[in-house]
Amino acid sequence: MLEKEEKIDRMERTLRKKHIIRLNEKKCTGQAGIVYVDIVSNLERIGDHAVNIAEEVIGEE
Repeated sequence: MLEKEEKIDRMERTLRKKHIIRLNEKKCTGQAGIVYVDIVSNLERIGDHAVNIAEEVIGEE
């Protein structure tokens, strides 16, 4: 399960980096960017919770 959590974390970092590039290129607004970053953070947190639930269900740590 640890590899799944690491993959989720890598995805979050990649999405944030790509977002910063879009901001620098003026392809999106700061206001939209705040919403995007908030969504990405929440999805990462959901992924962490899902991994924790899966580990508990299958008895793996």
